[in-house]
Amino acid sequence: MSTVSEPLLKVEGLTVAFGDAPPVVQDVGFEVMPGETVGIVGESGSGKTITALSIMRLLPPGARIVRGSIRFDGLPLHELSEAQMRRVRGGDIAMIFQDPFTCLNPVMRIGEQVAEAARLHRDRAEGDPNALAIQMLSAVHLPDPERIARRYPHELSGGQRQRVMIAMAFICHPRLLIADEPSTALDVTVQLQILHLMREMQEQQGTAVLLITHDIGVVAYTCDRVLVMHEGRIVESGSVYEVLEHPRHPYTQRLLEAVGQAG
Repeated sequence: MSTVSEPLLKVEGLTVAFGDAPPVVQDVGFEVMPGETVGIVGESGSGKTITALSIMRLLPPGARIVRGSIRFDGLPLHELSEAQMRRVRGGDIAMIFQDPFTCLNPVMRIGEQVAEAARLHRDRAEGDPNALAIQMLSAVHLPDPERIARRYPHELSGGQRQRVMIAMAFICHPRLLIADEPSTALDVTVQLQILHLMREMQEQQGTAVLLITHDIGVVAYTCDRVLVMHEGRIVESGSVYEVLEHPRHPYTQRLLEAVGQAG
């Protein structure tokens, strides 16, 4: 008798608004299964980043969840206090942003910042945090990790900084990684390296990934399923093959046509 695993992340009816303005995210619902990679694709302003920030409870000032629920392994994230949510962030759920330079502390050495992630979640990162930091910098294929650990963010390239963010995200073996345009600011060669590295780390740790992107090519390369978002709503969803080979919604068709024209 086969058993069907429960969703790791389940979002239902998520609606987000800024003040009294019309919602920027409207009635969004989806699931992410353990170990699965799900992509949310859409143009800038479609609501995909606000959706990700809602899950992490990191909405910008003025934005609020109007209604809906967000459950992580049954835990109602939308109901947790800030103190409770801090225990989830960076431990069970990690996030990588598009621009690592704005996320790294400019006056802290790289090794200290990676080790700090382990110190904040000692229950998930066993061992000496400093030694773990060197191990993770090596695991993300940074050359001479001891030397990198002594450097400051401005002394690294964009690709190296993004590798540091991946090391910080995976040091606590998260069960879910949310990656918001993690390779967009990089050149094509480095972009592929970063996507490959994320997949490598994901496979090693069995992490589920929610990938936010505007790039259909990134979805095709990395994802199992895809959600297409337009004007705050999910307009189409399915396996990557179904959606990219047989798009049903006119917006999805336009996205794919734009990729064809760019190529």
